Amino acid sequence: MGNIGGDEYGIDVPARTVTDAFAYYLEAWDNTDNGPARSGAPELPHAIVLDEPVPVAVSPGIANRPPESGDVHPASFNPVPTPPLVIVDRKLPAHLPPAARQGDGWIMTVLLGGERSNEQSYTDSTLVGRIGIDATRRFAESWFLELSADWRSSNQQYVPFAASPGARVTVDENRFDFAGWAGYDFGELLDAGGRLELTPLAGAEIVIARNDGFGFDIVGPGAGLRASWAFAPFTVRVLATYTYNLDKSSSGNSAFGAPVSAFSGRAGLGMRIAAGYAVELDYVADAIQFDQVRRVAHGAVLGFSKSF
Repeated sequence: MGNIGGDEYGIDVPARTVTDAFAYYLEAWDNTDNGPARSGAPELPHAIVLDEPVPVAVSPGIANRPPESGDVHPASFNPVPTPPLVIVDRKLPAHLPPAARQGDGWIMTVLLGGERSNEQSYTDSTLVGRIGIDATRRFAESWFLELSADWRSSNQQYVPFAASPGARVTVDENRFDFAGWAGYDFGELLDAGGRLELTPLAGAEIVIARNDGFGFDIVGPGAGLRASWAFAPFTVRVLATYTYNLDKSSSGNSAFGAPVSAFSGRAGLGMRIAAGYAVELDYVADAIQFDQVRRVAHGAVLGFSKSF
C-alpha cells in the first residue's frame, strides 16, 4: 500500500480481478515488529459489491427515427485507458502511530543459550545453561510493560565458611529469576519517525538459587533502561537492569557472604522474518555482588519472538 496523495493510502487492483466475490482486509506492522493494526480481518473482510448499470428507459410514445442517409465521414478515435480500481480505506488513520508505540498485543520471546560464570579468583569458571521467556506490551502508545522468567542450571563452586585455604565444594545449582518492569518511552521526543525507543524502567526482581548447602535469595526493587533503534527489517536493542537485595539472611554457609545486589544486561540484533515473527541474537551479561566477592557471567542467547 502506498501514498496516493495527502493523508490517503491506497493500492491498485486490476479491474479484471474484481467480482462480486472480491473481499479484502488490511494489516500493518511497524519497524519494531509491533502489530498488526487491522482494518477488517481474515474472518470478517471488507466486501466489494458491483451494482448492475441502470437500464435506459425509452418512452413508448416517441418513435425512433432511423438516421437519414448522407455523406460518410470517418470518425476520429482517441482511446483513453481505463484507470485501475483504487481501493481507499478511510477507516485507517491518516498517520499510523510509530511502529514502536502501537499497543495492539503482546510480544512473547523465548530465549535459549548459555553463559560462563566465575567468582574472580575464588572459584573455577563454570558453564551455565539458560532458558527464559519475556513478555512485553505497550499501553497508550508509550507506556511499556515487561515480564520475564529465567531458569539457569550449572555445577557451581562455593567456598565453605571457615574452611581451610583452597577448599572448594561443587554443587548442582538451579537458579530461577522472575522480574517485572514498567516505564515510559521517551524515544518519540528525540525521533518522531518512531525508530528510536528509550524507556527508563522501574520494577522488582526475585532471584532464587537452590543447591545443597549454599542457596540464596535476592528480593528487591530495581531500575533499568531499555533502548532500541529500528531500521527495517532489523532492530538493535539494549536492556540493562539493577536490583538491590532486601533479603540479607541467606548464604550463611558460604564464605562469599550474603548477596547484596544483582545486575543483568542484554544487547543484540533482531530481525523480522515474517508477519508477526522475529529472531534475535544477543550478548548477555549477569553479575551478583556478594559481601566478599562478585559472581560475573558472560554468554549469548538466541531468541524467537511472536506478536499477537
